[in-house]
Amino acid sequence: MYRKKKTTKVFTTTDIIINEINDDKLLYDLNSEQKCAVTCSTDQSTLVLSGAGSGKTRVLTSRIAYLLKNCNVKSYQIFAVTFTNKAALEIRRRISQMLPGIQLNDMWLGTFHGLANRFLRIHCKMVNLHNDFVIIDPDDQLSIVKKILKDEINENNFYTDKPKAIVNYINKCKEEGKRSSNIILNKENNFKQLIYTKYEKYLHEENKVDFAELILLTKELLEKEIDLRIHYSKKFQFILIDEFQDTSTLQMDWLKLMMDRDDKNKIVRNCFMAVGDDDQSIYAFRGAQCVHNIEEYLKTLYLDRENPAHIIKLERNYRSTNIVLEAANAVIDHNHSRLGKNLWTEIKNGEQIELFEATDATDEAGHIVEVIRNFIYRYPNILPSQIAILYRTNAQSREFEQALMNGGIKYRIYGGIKFYQRSEIKSALAYLRLIQNENDNDAFRRIINFPARSIGKATLEKIENGAKEKQCSLFSYIQLDSSLSKQKKIYDFINLINQCKQTILDKDKTMELYEQALYIFEQSGLMESYQRKQEVERLQNLSELCNAMKQFSQLYNTNDLTQYLSTIALDTTNTSDGTLDTTDETERVQLMTIHGAKGLEFHYVFIAGLVQDLFPSNFFGNCDIEEERRLMYVAITRAKRYLHMSYSETRSNYGQQETCQRSQFISEIPKRLLHVNHENNEMYEPPKKKIHSIKQMTMSTQNGFITGKNLMNVVQQNKKK
Repeated sequence: MYRKKKTTKVFTTTDIIINEINDDKLLYDLNSEQKCAVTCSTDQSTLVLSGAGSGKTRVLTSRIAYLLKNCNVKSYQIFAVTFTNKAALEIRRRISQMLPGIQLNDMWLGTFHGLANRFLRIHCKMVNLHNDFVIIDPDDQLSIVKKILKDEINENNFYTDKPKAIVNYINKCKEEGKRSSNIILNKENNFKQLIYTKYEKYLHEENKVDFAELILLTKELLEKEIDLRIHYSKKFQFILIDEFQDTSTLQMDWLKLMMDRDDKNKIVRNCFMAVGDDDQSIYAFRGAQCVHNIEEYLKTLYLDRENPAHIIKLERNYRSTNIVLEAANAVIDHNHSRLGKNLWTEIKNGEQIELFEATDATDEAGHIVEVIRNFIYRYPNILPSQIAILYRTNAQSREFEQALMNGGIKYRIYGGIKFYQRSEIKSALAYLRLIQNENDNDAFRRIINFPARSIGKATLEKIENGAKEKQCSLFSYIQLDSSLSKQKKIYDFINLINQCKQTILDKDKTMELYEQALYIFEQSGLMESYQRKQEVERLQNLSELCNAMKQFSQLYNTNDLTQYLSTIALDTTNTSDGTLDTTDETERVQLMTIHGAKGLEFHYVFIAGLVQDLFPSNFFGNCDIEEERRLMYVAITRAKRYLHMSYSETRSNYGQQETCQRSQFISEIPKRLLHVNHENNEMYEPPKKKIHSIKQMTMSTQNGFITGKNLMNVVQQNKKK
């Protein structure tokens, strides 16, 4: 447990000597705790507990800029890990603004997966990979497992596990650092282990890695090659980790290998700074080990939890009102596995939290929509996108969708099919992948008959069997087998791939990345196929892909296709990155799960479905109450000005009405903060005081590239030429 009940010496921030530079623009508008974090000693590792809305990104960015400007640190000495690629791009952008002219290409800044990819590209031969290895996403993993299952199943070998469960098993093993060869077999995992073995062999033969493999290979190589480990631990003198509460055991093991220890193993000579919030750790289901990793971090770096030079707390919140923060503090204070902090703000006189008791889920949704309608009617300057309805599970969205449609209010469900998961985008990328790597069998399978080339099932089976027998890639085999290569449809496909590849090589210096893609999409027949079917949305998405590629080239100053494919593959590792990803500029109310809301903020937040067993969730009788309470804390702290909570007396379960008990989290909020409103009471009215409009901001896609509203549609541009 983190919390200690015994009385200990109380330190204050005044006990810490701050390297004040009053006229330094890096520091002038930071509060005292933020300055402590930014200017802390370069000889001392720290843990920065950064509460919701406390300026975490500002602190991390300012710390890096401070090191570069004031401490004679070189960019190549910094290793900075972020949770998303978008966050890494934002930090890089801010540093460039703070320090005009600074060169940051040598700095290792990115996600764990992105930095592992960079590391393995350099040392690929040491892990038996080619430098053009392909990174596969979860959908590719599932396809590979399904193929292996199809090949393995016979009358003596059947299975009951679903393919997705096997993928989850493989990922869990890798997150725990386990290869298929060192798993203890039992009746439950015997078949899964067999598939895991086949899966590893398949990826190795095809020069592919999945997300977990990137980090596992990096960890294994650093463990095995002592000289390499020493080189990097000495190279990176300053290691910064963002969103530390979301790190996994495997990621923590990698960080420990980066520590530059003395001969007696008692001193860590490089300087670590982990920034995170243990109260916002909500990804245990993905393998995050918040409690274990924070304890391990403190112990490994010899940090004293009572020393404010070792643990710096950022408790001032710049987002929410005092009422919202008092409620959040009261709820999270019931957790014991935390280091402890208390958020405060100078935004006083906040509105009471509205608590509504409905008869059922339909009534609850209708009430919320009516409140939203009143807001929009009375205050037309309030942007609907600044209103969010949050719920515990995706299944809860149906009632709200129906109520919003009935009320004529436009809405958007956040977390739908993401851009790079759309069918036409995956097909377009498969063409790029096969041209970049002819051994990519999954890309081959996706496009050999798309657009339709009338290649029959028997021909496809012949290709699969022939390639397996010859132990070569599918594309290599159709070139080797004369009976196939002479068929016009196969011959044309071979020519298409080879011609596109050669054209890109010949025009490497003059052809921009998006132009390469546009050329391939035109030559392949993709665009013609969608035009013929008048599939406008798919054509728009292809245009959007080209726009994103153009921005990638500008951001990274490269037209390298391999680098682009690696980057976008890694951008799909996170289901949410704090961006409302949409190319639709229509203002809409936002609907999302609380997990999806992490990193976002709204002026008006509705937390719905606050009943026991739903929130906190008790699915299959498994309830981690402290994780659920952290989720409630995240939900509350999304609200900037107004918070509405609701629950219902009954809910439907498989068609049967069941009586509900309201969530225990409601009882953990002081009554004085709540305005209780029952169904038969008068409708709640919005606050009378003036509400300032929020300036609409340009939103980015999950990879940090602005969607196509700011770039000329490249398809139209091409037509003009």
